[in-house]
Amino acid sequence: MVDEGCRACIEGTATGAPWQINRTMGPVCFGRSFTTHGDPAEFELAAIPAEAAAGWSAVAATTIDFSQDSALCGRSCECLNGGEFTYFQTFFEVSASYVVRSLTVSMGAVDDGARVTVFNDRHPAGVSDPGAYVQIGGTGTTTDLARYIAPGRNRIVLTHLDDCCSHRSVGGVRVVINGANLATCQP
Repeated sequence: MVDEGCRACIEGTATGAPWQINRTMGPVCFGRSFTTHGDPAEFELAAIPAEAAAGWSAVAATTIDFSQDSALCGRSCECLNGGEFTYFQTFFEVSASYVVRSLTVSMGAVDDGARVTVFNDRHPAGVSDPGAYVQIGGTGTTTDLARYIAPGRNRIVLTHLDDCCSHRSVGGVRVVINGANLATCQP
């Protein structure tokens, strides 16, 4: 028997907020040049902070709308030869009887790139599907990540990348599960 009435929901982080942000990794020069903004190979240089690491702070909304001037301006590394990573995390619980038929992460706008990584009991080191990358000018939605979701606690980490001096942003980010926006759990 499957209980479809028991929806998955954002459980809230240690701060009680639906999302957290971590900006502790400042701009870095890659030591090599890339040809495309948000190139998936650039993310190999990212180091996702542990979920309880210092530097996580609350984002009060259930969607992410992040926009700042680039910290790369005036640095010694040129465009596509350096970057800054900003991390966002959220958590949700999936009961054993809840069927996750689809899960995507939708982004309204990205400058320059983003990657989604799923952590849970089946993927304790995290897993990123080749379709979990969104680049500037791209479709704005990841591939279906449902096959990576496990019963129990799931952690979604969005790694945002700025790889050129100007502006950095990622907006309208929301987790869509079984066709509905993942919402904050109700007490």
